[in-house]
Amino acid sequence: MPYDKILKDLQQQQQRWSQPKQRDDDEHQPTAVPVLSASGEKRNRDDTPKAKDVTRIQGATLTLRFDGAFRDNGSLSSRASYGVFCQDYENPLSTRAVIDGNDDPVSNNVAELMGAIAAITAAIMYIVKFGPITVRIEGDSDHVIAALRDGRARAYASTPDLPIKNATLWHQLGKKVKQLEEMTSDVTYCWIPRSMNREADELANAALDRREPRRSIKSTTITSGTLDALVEIVALLPQKRLSTLRGIPRSLTAAYKAATKHAVKMCQSFYPSCTKYLILCWPHIVSLRRSRIMCHDDHAELRDHLLLLQTDEYLLSAVLELLDKLKSDVHEEPRDPASEERRLATFVKMGNFAKILQDHDAYPATPNDADAVKRKLDELFPNATLPEPLPQNKTTPITIGEMLLAIKRLRRGKAPALSGWTKELISPAVFDMCEEVQHAFADLLSAIANNAVDGTMQKYLTHGVLLPLLYHSKQNKVRPVVMLDTLVKMAWHVLLHACQNHELSSTSHVGKRPGGCQLAIAAIQAALDADHIVISMDAVNAYNTVSRHAAFDFLRANAASMSRLFPMANLMYAAPSSAVWYHGSRPIYAVTITAGSRQGCVSGLSLLEWATMKVNRKFATKITQVADDVNIISADSCSVVSNVVNEYKRVNQDLQGPKCRAICSPGKWHIAKNSIPNIADNQIVTTSTRVLGGVVHPRGVNDSTPLTAIHQKLTDKYSKITKLPLTTQEKWLVLLNVTFHALFYVENGGHLARDIAGASTSCSCKPS
Repeated sequence: MPYDKILKDLQQQQQRWSQPKQRDDDEHQPTAVPVLSASGEKRNRDDTPKAKDVTRIQGATLTLRFDGAFRDNGSLSSRASYGVFCQDYENPLSTRAVIDGNDDPVSNNVAELMGAIAAITAAIMYIVKFGPITVRIEGDSDHVIAALRDGRARAYASTPDLPIKNATLWHQLGKKVKQLEEMTSDVTYCWIPRSMNREADELANAALDRREPRRSIKSTTITSGTLDALVEIVALLPQKRLSTLRGIPRSLTAAYKAATKHAVKMCQSFYPSCTKYLILCWPHIVSLRRSRIMCHDDHAELRDHLLLLQTDEYLLSAVLELLDKLKSDVHEEPRDPASEERRLATFVKMGNFAKILQDHDAYPATPNDADAVKRKLDELFPNATLPEPLPQNKTTPITIGEMLLAIKRLRRGKAPALSGWTKELISPAVFDMCEEVQHAFADLLSAIANNAVDGTMQKYLTHGVLLPLLYHSKQNKVRPVVMLDTLVKMAWHVLLHACQNHELSSTSHVGKRPGGCQLAIAAIQAALDADHIVISMDAVNAYNTVSRHAAFDFLRANAASMSRLFPMANLMYAAPSSAVWYHGSRPIYAVTITAGSRQGCVSGLSLLEWATMKVNRKFATKITQVADDVNIISADSCSVVSNVVNEYKRVNQDLQGPKCRAICSPGKWHIAKNSIPNIADNQIVTTSTRVLGGVVHPRGVNDSTPLTAIHQKLTDKYSKITKLPLTTQEKWLVLLNVTFHALFYVENGGHLARDIAGASTSCSCKPS
């Protein structure tokens, strides 16, 4: 191999240093250090530095930096070199050498490995002359430094025939590492950015160019002041939506925890005020070396990245790299044809079986739909006056216990918003971690929950990621889903769980109760069994239009039990916020939100309940309400419908939408037609029909058509299992975790009951 001669020369250097000649005037004076010339040959005796020129280093730490350089990487004409730098260019430990490819191509990896071997060899020679000392080996090679840090390099010493590239060099490196660590117990391997390694880089390039190094080349230093860039990063993140990891592979969990711990403790040591910003940016910093979800080929790169994030210099450099990435144009990567298969496999591993079989009627809008979608978005987000802020009289911190319970309430597999945090990322970062990390996260959540954030963070936290969904079956429908940050969701979970009001449980609101839809279906069926006319209404654009003023009035009236919510309510609803529609990382359209909640927000249903509480209690015995679905079930439904509609209008809820229906027995069709204002003939239903995902039957009617349609839909849905690009075991796993949510009313023992109960058996018991 072309580098065998240099390895031999390095070994000879070490042996000569191990047996120094003694001088009467200085018994510790070392002999000359053989320095390799640009051609790789040893210098002539006259060119070798004299022993009197070698002195002890200044300070208690021997720091050696290495770097590699190359030309024509991998080709037959390729040449590589390395440089090792110690304190200054004149120091005999500062060496360089060039490797000519000859018949074997060399690469940058060869150069970096040779540089690491030379640096460790120099450290061994120095310890032989002057005794044990603290050694610090620095380089800008991610892969080499990571292998040195996690012990892989040392392990290679006992395995000469490695099934990897450059196995000989890795074996030699392992032997040197083992020898050095046996001579001194204080050895540190640190990654440094290229800007801090310019001298070693200059030595390597000077060897390739066959010239003397330019001694004016000096490294720059990255200081802890770099952490100030975290504030700028948080300010820039809303301008682009960068892709982040959804989770950490189980094999890398320990490295991820260690990196998180180091980052938090470092930030708290130098800039405690920036710790909150670090947490907001952390998923992006972790994701700098890996962009695709569950792509196993990238695990090695991610492992090295996580290991190096445990060093100060690499962490600071990663912060600057993220800042540069946000300031530069982001190039969209083409979609990998195999990404759909990986996505499904990921859902199986995460247990998100519902997403695997979900209906694909809805799909995200693209820039091709931009004009029509923008017009629709302007209609869906109306302008409104903002409510007066609620009084914030006290600050209540979020405890670590509350934070951990909030993490458990997060749903798996949810898409991240700006910060990139998901349940799969935050759980290993916080659970079983040191107290400093847990307290740092709890402090950030406390700041959010108590509205104790500055303007930059407030804009960031209230900024939503807008996802307009279109439907194949409904050409003009746009569903504007707004995703808020996971940390905001956690703060809401803590507060909503802590602030329980008795009035919320004494109304006909059943949307937040376990089995709420089933309770409402049962109440509707009971009314139909009593031959009542049930009027089913669905509020138009309910979440985006509901009155914030009415919600705040309810909170003020119940301050004794709800005051802990006041700061968070002010943060999210007493000031304008924004939501941006992104395509990839590029922003397409932004809307300003001053009314209602956000469809998809944890607090959305609660705000709707608070705003409609007064109206709901007024008609508590006459209606049942599930979120924005209001059903009048009383015997006098036709006479109270106008009052119900008008009262809900006071809180900006329009119940007279296209989904309004009257459900009754055939004998009451004319009563419904004559008693309900402005109802069309096709809005009066006298057959079995679907309500809230279930099926109800007017008195005396047991029409099988809706059930047959549902049966066919289930058959089609579960038959997809056989066509999924999954293994047989994964298909069975999906099938075993299928649950049926709809509630059906059919005669006991009827054929429809048997068919529905056996739907999964008839359609999906033969995965292939």
